[in-house]
Amino acid sequence: MKQIKEQSKLSKELSALRKKTLHSRWQKAVTVMAALVLFCTVYAMILPAAAITGDQAEAEPGIELDAQIEAPETGDEEKDTPEDGALQEDDGSDEEDGEEPQD
Repeated sequence: MKQIKEQSKLSKELSALRKKTLHSRWQKAVTVMAALVLFCTVYAMILPAAAITGDQAEAEPGIELDAQIEAPETGDEEKDTPEDGALQEDDGSDEEDGEEPQD
């Protein structure tokens, strides 16, 4: 009688261990699949934006380019910002550096 109870208890523990292992494996598989879907979605959304040129962007509805797209600086040139790091505000005038506005 005692041996039957031990076998029953052992069988229940073994079943619980299998269930826990199966759940753990299933959880890992779902996590990996979710990460893969997230990566592919982000990649698919960023790729067209990274590959678009200025001319293509102007042709697309809803995309407005305010300034010319310039090549990235190499770090050798001086930056156009003041030494204190503050950004210069645009006063809206179309005057060149050092020239007075024409009336």
